[in-house]
Amino acid sequence: MVRKIRDMRYNIVILTGGSSPKIEMLSNGIPKSYIPILGRPLIRHILDGVSELNPENIIIVSDRIEYAKAALNDLIDIKNITIAEQKEPGILGAFRSIYKYLDERDDKILIIYGDIIVNSSAYRSIISSAEEDLDKEDFGGVFLGVAEEPRKHHWLIESDEHGIIRSVMPKTVEREGYIAGGIYFVKKDFIEYALTKEEVHEVFNTYVKRWRVKLLHWGHYWVDIGSPWDLLHAVYAMLNELRVSRISFNAKISDNVTIEGPVIIEDGAEIDHFTIIRGPVYIGRKVFIGAHSFIRNYSSLEEEVFISSYSEINRSFLMPRSTIGRNSYIGFSITGVGSVIEPNVATKTLVQQAREEAYRIIRRGREYSKLGAVIYAGARVVSGKIIEPGEEIEKEI
Repeated sequence: MVRKIRDMRYNIVILTGGSSPKIEMLSNGIPKSYIPILGRPLIRHILDGVSELNPENIIIVSDRIEYAKAALNDLIDIKNITIAEQKEPGILGAFRSIYKYLDERDDKILIIYGDIIVNSSAYRSIISSAEEDLDKEDFGGVFLGVAEEPRKHHWLIESDEHGIIRSVMPKTVEREGYIAGGIYFVKKDFIEYALTKEEVHEVFNTYVKRWRVKLLHWGHYWVDIGSPWDLLHAVYAMLNELRVSRISFNAKISDNVTIEGPVIIEDGAEIDHFTIIRGPVYIGRKVFIGAHSFIRNYSSLEEEVFISSYSEINRSFLMPRSTIGRNSYIGFSITGVGSVIEPNVATKTLVQQAREEAYRIIRRGREYSKLGAVIYAGARVVSGKIIEPGEEIEKEI
């Protein structure tokens, strides 16, 4: 008999510890799991994704508790959320932080890495897959496996012809396999192994040798946020799912503004005359867009972004309080918190040589690689500058 989700007791654990220096240079110190994307911290998007599940508890593991409390304060009492402090570094330290929050009845755990952007059906799929084998004595769980080109920090999953996992290895091992996707449904034994092992791969491999663990092949979008460029890909993936517009009654939009496609426009946003918004686009709280500007699809303008007149934004992620000067073009780029781009600045975006971070665009039968710039928090770009593809501009000290 297959059990229903509502009858299965398990906890959800979301790991939000660790640091990414370059991303924090963009966010002005905010850890990546708490960076606002489409107006809300990343952790809130993950919680939205698991909202249809029915866990006993949700445990948020963080090594910087103040950010977790600020992002989740209004949910703690109504969502059965516990914030657990991570005191040891790394993934192994995060695993070890979970143990004391589990009671004797807690035998199954859905572990989610808090820097992964994924279609929400992944969570339901992994739980449903676990249900199929729940009554088998050797049941060990399900790991999400992603069919993408791995990077240096990724882990590879090796499975047999039946989809049963045999090993989990660092990418340095030259072998074909799926990327370990950062979503794992496991038994409590997994956490107990973390208390005694010295390396993360020992935890995984001891576990898959002891228990029968299935590989769930994942083919929908999946973004591991490890670099500033990954934020741009995350925005694209999330906006690509936008189907219906939501425009606040408290936004001020001039009568001759053109809006095409789905958009979100938040409270206090102001869009001046003859601007074109081509969705999907996100426009956050108190954003100002000057006259005759053009906001192209897959752009996210976070809270209090200021864009002067006659400017064009194309597939870019503008973090809170970014300023774009008059008559500027910002394409395929990320601007950090409080950065300033003076008038008449343009980003070059056409990449001549293939780069991993670049977008691949096909137009009229031809393929192009596009890559803009990273402007870090507090940086200022002087008037008239032409920014080269892939250029990174830091705040001058």
